Amino acid sequence: MTTSPDQFAYWLDRAVYLIKAKERKNLSVIEDELAFALGRDKGGEPTIRYWRRGNVPADIQDLEQLATLLAQRGGLDRESCKHFLLAGGHPTPTTIVARLFPQMASATPRPPTARGLHPFVTNRPITEPSQFFGRTRECRRIFAWWRYYPLQNVAIVGPRRSGRTSLLRYLRAINVTPAGQLRPGQRNDWLPTAANYHWLYIDFFDARWRKRDNLLHHLLAELELESPNPCPLETFMEIASNGLSQPAIIMFDELSAALEMPDYDLEFWRSMRALATTATRGNLAFVITATDALQTLAAGYGKTSPFFNLFTAVHVGPLTAAEADELIASSPRPFAPEEREWVLAHSQEWPILVQALCQARLIALEEGSTDDAWKVDGLRQIERYGYLLNGATAS
Repeated sequence: MTTSPDQFAYWLDRAVYLIKAKERKNLSVIEDELAFALGRDKGGEPTIRYWRRGNVPADIQDLEQLATLLAQRGGLDRESCKHFLLAGGHPTPTTIVARLFPQMASATPRPPTARGLHPFVTNRPITEPSQFFGRTRECRRIFAWWRYYPLQNVAIVGPRRSGRTSLLRYLRAINVTPAGQLRPGQRNDWLPTAANYHWLYIDFFDARWRKRDNLLHHLLAELELESPNPCPLETFMEIASNGLSQPAIIMFDELSAALEMPDYDLEFWRSMRALATTATRGNLAFVITATDALQTLAAGYGKTSPFFNLFTAVHVGPLTAAEADELIASSPRPFAPEEREWVLAHSQEWPILVQALCQARLIALEEGSTDDAWKVDGLRQIERYGYLLNGATAS
């Protein structure tokens, strides 16, 4: 069989990075573990790294065993495993795929609730991609900006509980989530090369990031670079500027929390500007969530910086009617048409309000209630989010 070294390198690279995202391990550790399992932990250039450069294994048994290991650790699904084996020149890839994924030959995709997830999420950001609905236009724009160099910086702007953090987490996860963990037909190919990117998420409400040294040490570790501790800003810039070789997206959630902290001074933001422009040669971008325009927020804390001029704003508001209706229709117990219309009208299609009202209706259905008390309960649940309905911005 003919091999395709470039395609083999692509699918192997993609699988290794999917495992990295899933297991939160360094690439070198994953490479060593795979090589050990293959009985190839000898000296010289690491085997997996050698293969990732397009050097196809000469032994079909090595190819099969590697595919098995990658599939077992979530790096390959049914479709990508077939491509991987074909690129490696395997003579009967369909047979191997059928053996590795027997349950997928006739099974229909399970709904999200089959994995024990709450049908509706009301009190926390959405972290499971299968539970995320809508924002198609926003995703299309953002991922388009990240397909080419230089990578573009994005500000996700909207009021509290508008879904900024949920969108941020979705951007990070969706392209490396196997189709079997998503809703039927849910797209996960917005950025086909996402597995080759570094995705770093920082929640500035997390007390660990109050100290700048902690943050800088963590960022370098996530970028798989030397990460001294303590890590002065000058050292961080030197290592990141010289060492970053793969595209990276750094996500800063809740800018206002960072601006409140003394460690994140003008010197820090100036350095971040250099990192996003000249220092990494367009190979790195930031995504920041905020409740207002970045420069406006920064000015309020006396920390105006040219860094905040680098961002293109994406404003998050209500879902489209079709997106909100899809969310309602995901209920494990269907709603009557008039109930769906009532939810759409009283939520004004804000996702958090749709979720809360749907949850109230679902509980009533599960309890066998036949009156409209669920509407009263639902409206009570969304009272605290009245600013969304009134068009005001809660800070």
